[in-house]
Amino acid sequence: MQDLFADPRAAEILDIIVKETSVPRAALVPGATLEALGIPSLDVMLVLFAIETHFDIEIPVVAESAGAEFVTLDGLVSHVLATLDQRAAMPHVA
Repeated sequence: MQDLFADPRAAEILDIIVKETSVPRAALVPGATLEALGIPSLDVMLVLFAIETHFDIEIPVVAESAGAEFVTLDGLVSHVLATLDQRAAMPHVA
């Protein structure tokens, strides 16, 4: 599996997480759970909205409650990167 955090877009995502949650950047390591980082579900939603705004995307929700699919930081970053890749692969409509 490739290192998700090596993708330059991941650094932007992590910067947004720091800004929205005040979690220290050094704590944002692969495998960290959002619970261990002290990021409540409401803050996860704020992070998702900030990411959507920053990248001008709509992040699809795959669980019954928004944000519930993100247990780890890897999961959140992976989901956002997949969304960005899907958007990049779509033909642009004029």
